[in-house]
Amino acid sequence: MKRNSTIVMATVFFLSVVFFVTGCKKPNETKVPVVTVLEQSVVVGYYTALLCAEVTDDGGALIKERGFCYGKVGGPIDTLLCEVGSSSFSIQLTGLSPLTAYTCEAFASNEAGRGYSEKFNFTTVSDTIPLVDTYVVKDVTQYSAVPSGQVLSGGGQEVMERGICYSTEPRPNIGICYSTEPRPNIESPHVALGSGIGPFECQLTDLQPDTRYYVCAYAVCTKGVYYGDQLVFDTKMLPMAVRTISVSDVTGSRVKAAGEVIRDGGYEVKECGFCWGVGHNPTIDGLHMKVDVRKCTFESYFSGLEKGQTHYVRAYAINEEGVAYGDELEFVPDDPFMPWPEGTLPGLFSVSEDHQVRFSQGNLQYCADYNVWRFAEDQWDFVGGSGWDYELGDVNFGTVYKDGAKCDNTKVNYYYDGWIDLFGWGTSGWNNGNVYYHPCDYTSYVPDCSFYGPRGNFDLTGEYAHADWGVHNTISNGGSRQWRTPSAEEFSYLLGERVTPSGMRFAMAVVAGVRGMILLPDDWDASTYPLGSVNMFTYYFENKITAGEWLDVLEPAGAVFLPAAGQRYQFAWYDGGIWYDLYGHYGAFTSGGIAYWYDHWYDPTITSSYTSGSYWTVSQFLGDEVAGVDNAFELDICSMDNFAYVVMGIGKRCAGNSVRLISDE
Repeated sequence: MKRNSTIVMATVFFLSVVFFVTGCKKPNETKVPVVTVLEQSVVVGYYTALLCAEVTDDGGALIKERGFCYGKVGGPIDTLLCEVGSSSFSIQLTGLSPLTAYTCEAFASNEAGRGYSEKFNFTTVSDTIPLVDTYVVKDVTQYSAVPSGQVLSGGGQEVMERGICYSTEPRPNIGICYSTEPRPNIESPHVALGSGIGPFECQLTDLQPDTRYYVCAYAVCTKGVYYGDQLVFDTKMLPMAVRTISVSDVTGSRVKAAGEVIRDGGYEVKECGFCWGVGHNPTIDGLHMKVDVRKCTFESYFSGLEKGQTHYVRAYAINEEGVAYGDELEFVPDDPFMPWPEGTLPGLFSVSEDHQVRFSQGNLQYCADYNVWRFAEDQWDFVGGSGWDYELGDVNFGTVYKDGAKCDNTKVNYYYDGWIDLFGWGTSGWNNGNVYYHPCDYTSYVPDCSFYGPRGNFDLTGEYAHADWGVHNTISNGGSRQWRTPSAEEFSYLLGERVTPSGMRFAMAVVAGVRGMILLPDDWDASTYPLGSVNMFTYYFENKITAGEWLDVLEPAGAVFLPAAGQRYQFAWYDGGIWYDLYGHYGAFTSGGIAYWYDHWYDPTITSSYTSGSYWTVSQFLGDEVAGVDNAFELDICSMDNFAYVVMGIGKRCAGNSVRLISDE
C-alpha cells in the first residue's frame, strides 16, 4: 500500500513537471525563418540563371546563414551560401546545361533551425535560340525616353537586325520567342539599331506626355524574330501651367485680375495668386497677392499701383516643382470720371433732419515711416493685428499688405513702414496742448491721453477742434475737401432716427469675406440688391456679398461698409527700443443702451459678447450721458457666435479704434 502511494506521488510529480515545462513556454518563442523565391526576378539563359529570394519573417531571431539548394530535376542537389545582409538575397548559377529542367529552393537559418521556401522549377534556354535582353529605360521626359538592350547570343543564327520596339498597348509577339509574355513587336513602332551581337540603345522622341509605354529589345535572326523581356514606363506629365485670363475694373488705385490653373503638373497646388509691377514679367519676389488655392479659376482685386504708369500682371501658382506663371497682361491705372468728389463715396446720408454728409472711400490709414495718411483702397480693407492671418471664431483677419508683407497694428512706432488703422481719440498730431499723440507717441500715464488743450476741455471744439483728423494732416487720396469725425449724435440719428423713402438704413453683412455693417444712403432703392434683415441686429451671414457684387452694384449705388476691424488695447510694452501696443478685443455689457467695457482677452471659446470693431466719434457727450475725462463715445460692432449688434459705447481715449471720416455737403 505504501509502495502504491509512492508510485502515485511520483506520477503526480512527473505530470507536474511536464505541465510546468509546457505551461511556461514563452509565447514569443523563436521560430525558423520564412523564405520566398522571387520568381518574377529569376533570369534564365543558356548556361546561367539568376536566382532571387527574400526572408519575409526572421522568426524572431538573427539570421545566421542563407542560400539556395539547386540541381537538375531528379538529380543530386547542391547547396550554395549567400552573404548575410538585407532581407533580399540572390545568386548567379553558372555551368548549367542548355534546355534543361532545374529545381531550386531558398533557405535561411537562425537559432531555431533552417526554414525553406517552396520549390521552384525553371528550364534553361536552348542554345539554338538567340538571347535578347531589354536592359533599362532611362532619361524619361514628357516626350522622350532612352531604352537599351543587348543581343547576348545568336543561338547559332545570324543576327540580321536588332533594335527597340515600343507601343502604348501590350501586344503578343510575332515569330519564334522564348517568352510567352505579351510585348510590343516589330509591327509596332520600332527603331533598328544595326546587326550582330552586342549592346545598343536609342532615344525615342515621338512619345506623348503622361502616357504608359511598353518597350522591349528585339533581334531579327535567320529563323525569326526574338524579343527580350518587356519593360513598362510612364512619360512625365506636362509641367504646371497657369493662364492670366484678364484685367478689369481698373481705377487709379486698384484693379481686378482673373487667372486659371490649366494643369497642376501632377502635384497639389499649394498657392496661387497674382504678381504685378511696373516692369515686365513680375514675379512673387515682388508685389504679389495670394488668393483661394482651392479653386482652379481665381480672381482678386489688388492695389499698390502708380496712377498713369503702365503696369504688368501675371497669374501664378506654386506646387512641389516650383512656380509657374501665366502670360503678362498690361494696364494703366487711372481714375474714371466720377460725379462725386475725390475720396468720397456717391451716397448721401442724413445725420440730422437738415444736414447730409458723404463718407470717405474707406477707413483711415497711416504709415509712420513716411508720415502719410490715406483712405483704404477698398471699403472692406483693414489692417488687423499680429498673427491675424486666419479667422478666429467670427473675428475678421487683416487684409492690408505693403510690399508683399501683411501689415500689423501692433507695430506702432516712428519707423514702421507698414500701414496701421487703429488710432487713439482725436489724434491728428496737431499741437493743441496735448502731450500725447497717437499713433507714434506712448505714455504709461493714462491722463496724458485725456486732454486736448487745457485740462477740463472735454470736446474737440473751438480752437481745439483742429485736433480732429483731416484738418492739419493731408490725406493723400482725400482730395481737397475738409474731413471730420462723426459725432455720437450723428451716428445715433443715422442708424436709429433717419427717415428714408425705402425705410432701409443699415444691415449686418459679410463683404468680400469681411464681417461688418452696411450703411444705406438716403435714396437707397430696395430693388438694387436683395438685402435681408435690414435695420436689424442679426447674423453676419444673413447677407453674404462678393467683392464683385459690392464694387459693381452696391458701392456705385451709394452703400457704405464699416468693417469690424478690432481694437488696440490702451496698454503698451517695450521691446528692443520699440514700443508696441497690444491688439485685441474688449468684452461688453450694456446698461441703459450704453455699452461699458471691461478688460477681456479674446478667446474664441467664450460665448459672451465681445467687440469685433469700434469706430471713434468726436463726442464726450451723448444726450445726458457723459463719457468722462479719460473717455470718448465710440460706435461698437459687437458679436456673439456670429450674431452681430451695434451699440454706442464708451472707450478710453488712448485705446486704438477705427476711424471713418465724413465730409459735409
